[in-house]
Amino acid sequence: MSIEIVSPWRQSGLARFIAAAEVGAGEYFNPVVPEELAEKLRQLSR
Repeated sequence: MSIEIVSPWRQSGLARFIAAAEVGAGEYFNPVVPEELAEKLRQLSR
Protein backbone atom coordinates (compact mmCIF):
# COMPACT_ATOMS: atom_id res chain seq x y z
CA MET A 1 0.00 0.00 0.00
CA SER A 2 1.23 3.49 -0.73
CA ILE A 3 -0.16 6.92 -0.11
CA GLU A 4 0.69 9.91 -2.26
CA ILE A 5 -0.06 13.37 -0.94
CA VAL A 6 0.53 16.21 -3.37
CA SER A 7 -0.04 19.87 -2.66
CA PRO A 8 -2.33 21.57 -5.17
CA TRP A 9 0.12 24.48 -5.14
CA ARG A 10 3.07 22.33 -6.20
CA GLN A 11 3.98 23.03 -9.81
CA SER A 12 6.75 21.90 -12.06
CA GLY A 13 9.68 24.30 -12.07
CA LEU A 14 9.00 25.83 -8.66
CA ALA A 15 11.68 25.72 -6.01
CA ARG A 16 11.06 23.06 -3.39
CA PHE A 17 11.52 23.94 0.25
CA ILE A 18 12.18 21.31 2.90
CA ALA A 19 9.22 21.08 5.25
CA ALA A 20 9.54 21.18 9.04
CA ALA A 21 8.07 17.68 9.28
CA GLU A 22 10.80 16.35 6.98
CA VAL A 23 13.51 17.95 9.09
CA GLY A 24 11.97 16.81 12.37
CA ALA A 25 11.48 13.23 11.21
CA GLY A 26 14.78 13.04 9.35
CA GLU A 27 12.88 11.75 6.32
CA TYR A 28 13.23 13.72 3.11
CA PHE A 29 10.89 13.27 0.19
CA ASN A 30 11.94 13.33 -3.44
CA PRO A 31 9.11 14.76 -5.54
CA VAL A 32 9.45 12.94 -8.85
CA VAL A 33 6.96 11.65 -11.36
CA PRO A 34 7.35 7.84 -11.16
CA GLU A 35 6.87 7.32 -14.89
CA GLU A 36 9.56 9.87 -15.76
CA LEU A 37 12.03 8.36 -13.32
CA ALA A 38 11.31 4.84 -14.61
CA GLU A 39 12.09 5.97 -18.15
CA LYS A 40 15.36 7.59 -17.05
CA LEU A 41 16.38 4.40 -15.25
CA ARG A 42 15.55 2.32 -18.34
CA GLN A 43 17.76 4.59 -20.45
CA LEU A 44 20.63 4.27 -17.98
CA SER A 45 20.47 0.48 -18.05
CA ARG A 46 20.93 0.34 -21.86
